[in-house]
Amino acid sequence: PSDIVVLSTRRRENSMIAGHAVLAGLPVRDVADGPAAKSIAFCTMHAFKGLERSVVIAIDLCEIGQEEWAMIHYAGLSRARTLLLPLIPQACERRYKELVAAFGRRISRG
Repeated sequence: PSDIVVLSTRRRENSMIAGHAVLAGLPVRDVADGPAAKSIAFCTMHAFKGLERSVVIAIDLCEIGQEEWAMIHYAGLSRARTLLLPLIPQACERRYKELVAAFGRRISRG
């Protein structure tokens, strides 16, 4: 659990996990509260800038693809060392797939 962080564009009380003290059977704690054994960390993407974790679960990505949110999303989505799991709202799935395809095209061009 210490390798996992849930990152959101919103504070916990306004996020999709608001009101949930436990995820996958483990307590959720705010990164600002310091380390705690056998818990899953939560933080905003803004505050997690410069930090890393092996696993990042990104939530509340409703603004994915909107230019004014690009730097915040970059700050959060680039924090994963091993696994990034973006939870995309169904209403934004098409836009996310377009962004993934565009990224793939840029990579293939070198």
